[in-house]
Amino acid sequence: MPISARSRALARPLLARLPFLRSPRSFSSAAFVQNNERSHPDLTVEFRGTAPAALPDPFVLVQPMLRPLDASIKEQLSTDHPILVAAAHHFFERAGKRFRPTLVLLTASAARGGGEADARQRRLAEIAEMIHAASLLHDDVIDVADTRRGAKAAHKIYGNKVAVLAGDFLLARSSLMMARLGDLKVVELLSTIIEEMVQGEMMQVGRDDGVCIDIL
Repeated sequence: MPISARSRALARPLLARLPFLRSPRSFSSAAFVQNNERSHPDLTVEFRGTAPAALPDPFVLVQPMLRPLDASIKEQLSTDHPILVAAAHHFFERAGKRFRPTLVLLTASAARGGGEADARQRRLAEIAEMIHAASLLHDDVIDVADTRRGAKAAHKIYGNKVAVLAGDFLLARSSLMMARLGDLKVVELLSTIIEEMVQGEMMQVGRDDGVCIDIL
């Protein structure tokens, strides 16, 4: 999906905080990193010394911080509706790749000079995974998927309505957690990401089903 001008503007000050990323071309507040001829980000990684023969496994680097992530997320999903809780928890019963929280934690570690992410940064990693989980709950309903991570999809167990509401609940709770971080830039950036996820899903629906939506 193309990155909007708004997302570029929001992400630029965050990227500027990562000193280990340098573009071969001049990088300024008026330019965004472009793709090279292989459609990869036109970036190089500069090492202060000799480059290592092999890079470490990024998932191993943050494994101690990733291990308690699912349990911590479940603690954030308390509500008086047991069916809603069960459907929201369903995604976290089987651990996935945790790619998004891994990126958040690696970036946080880099920003801290190789140290572990602090409590607010770990919370941000949880928020990223919750937003991802919400999108998959909705996607499985839209795509009529039977399974997710080798188990029955949530809507196959709880029905479409509950699965959609569980996704909405995850988005609502993650938004509350974002607000409690007290960083308006983070709130605006992640809210924009959610908006663009929905727009991307609409593009996919229109492409796959040939749907034409008329606005009267």
